Amino acid sequence: MARRLLFGAAGIVLTLALTLTLVEIGLRVYSRVTPNVDVEFYRYATLMKGAASGSALGFRHAPDTQARLFGVDVAINSRGFRDAEIPAEKRPGETRVALLGDSVTFGWGVPYGDRFSEILERDWSRDDAPLELVNTGHGNWNTAQELAALSELLSDDPLDGILQFWYINDAEPTPEHRDAPWYARLHIAIVVWALSDLLQRRFGNKEGFEDYYRGLYDEGAAGYAGFRSALERTGEVARSRGLPWVFVILPEFHGFPGPFQDVYAAVAADAERAGATVVDVTRAFADEDPATTWVAHNDVHPNAKGHALIARAVADAVDPSLFTRGA
Repeated sequence: MARRLLFGAAGIVLTLALTLTLVEIGLRVYSRVTPNVDVEFYRYATLMKGAASGSALGFRHAPDTQARLFGVDVAINSRGFRDAEIPAEKRPGETRVALLGDSVTFGWGVPYGDRFSEILERDWSRDDAPLELVNTGHGNWNTAQELAALSELLSDDPLDGILQFWYINDAEPTPEHRDAPWYARLHIAIVVWALSDLLQRRFGNKEGFEDYYRGLYDEGAAGYAGFRSALERTGEVARSRGLPWVFVILPEFHGFPGPFQDVYAAVAADAERAGATVVDVTRAFADEDPATTWVAHNDVHPNAKGHALIARAVADAVDPSLFTRGA
């Protein structure tokens, strides 16, 4: 009797293990054909990010890494930026501008060359006066971490200006970097977590995105004071280095015009008080079908069309001569 129970239990365990293995293989094959956004975010975190010990950055890209993420080839240069290698010395006549931002500026899901940074470089450059945007965009960075990038990673760069792109989650508290547990490498675990999160939000056990984003800017919210402080300190850095600072407000991409106009106005006022020239590009999306600007149906990061719209709106609002010293 005991032997039959033991063999029965072993059979159940083996069957379950085989089933899970086959499901895992199936998910991996399917994800190769149709990238899963949650899986790709985990791959990005595990393949390209690491702790930045002793730094306000918290975490940063590992230099000289490459991966194919969400159907796009991503290469990180020797300084930890998704950008071309940029010489320490400027070319004759070159204007060099620091580009600060999060995963939108990083260009999640968008090929290099189609991001607004490369579009603006092409639009603003002349043969005798090239303009270089140093794209430091990084997934999950907030405004305080962008300040750290400017203060720590670009402290010795011969900059002529700062161009910072704000997205509505930039007032989140700086997250603590933790290496992903071993099971996070399993596609099954990621899919189960994502499904659980979706169901909790759908049935009211978790905040929806609108309540969550709006709550970030409540007086007394955990990250809002840090956000304002980071803006003030960015203004101080800009003034101490004699750098024009342009602060670009991006729309929340779920829908246009969307429910966050009051948040955009409050952030614009915060940035202006800190000394920035504010450019609001949210109106450039007013007549667009939101889904046509997303990288995927379940991922609202802007696609190449969205990046082109951002670049056009910034180019219409900003004269690049603003960044030319002595102008």
